[in-house]
Amino acid sequence: MSQLVRDTSGLSIPTHDYLSFTYVSSGNGAGEISTITYKTGGSSGTTVAVVTMAYNSDNKLTSLTLA
Repeated sequence: MSQLVRDTSGLSIPTHDYLSFTYVSSGNGAGEISTITYKTGGSSGTTVAVVTMAYNSDNKLTSLTLA
C-alpha cells in the first residue's frame, strides 16, 4: 500500500515519516488541501517533497505539482 501512495498519479514521493497540510483559505478550493509537505526526521526534519494542489471555480481539483 505504501508504494501505491508514493506513486499516485505518477508522482513518486520519497520515503518520509511526517506529513503537514495547509488549506485553501478563500477563493477556488476554499477549505480544501492546498499543500502537503513530506519530511524525514519528524516535524522539524528535512523536507523531501511538497505537493501543491490547484482547484477550479467549481472547487474541483485541477492539478497536482510535485516539488
